[in-house]
Amino acid sequence: MKFLYVILPLALPNAVLAEEPNIQTPAPVLYLADNLDEPDKLGYCLDTVGRGQSNRAHVHSCKPRGGDVQFFYDDASQQILSATFSGICLDIADTEFALAPCTGSQSQKFSFESESGEIRPAAAPNLCLSTSADSRQAGPYLSRDLILSTCEDTPVELKRWRQRK
Repeated sequence: MKFLYVILPLALPNAVLAEEPNIQTPAPVLYLADNLDEPDKLGYCLDTVGRGQSNRAHVHSCKPRGGDVQFFYDDASQQILSATFSGICLDIADTEFALAPCTGSQSQKFSFESESGEIRPAAAPNLCLSTSADSRQAGPYLSRDLILSTCEDTPVELKRWRQRK
């Protein structure tokens, strides 16, 4: 039996051993399933760059009070929408992420595979919405770049998203 305790942790995939964040942000919220390096265990949420409404997006420590970190995936429209700023969607402009009025254009369409946690742009299904490997200080919190990466080459912890509605 002692032998199993030594072998079992080695046999489990890294995804099982990941540290889950303690999400305090009110729903709806779209966040990374792994806490990564967030020191207060708040996790990382999709966020507007800067304070309040912005036309750019990144990944930021999930703010306990919510606000500009409240986004959700809508199955019917296949869009990622701001819960705080009405009619604003995540949009891929070239390789940059923008926050723009929801138009239903192809650049605003995504698939969200709930089992794997992967969010893929409809126009490029081999790519995943992910975060950069490095974080930076953002006031009392941390932030990371929101990026598109090749799904099969990206570590799970940088591309696995969860949603609380």
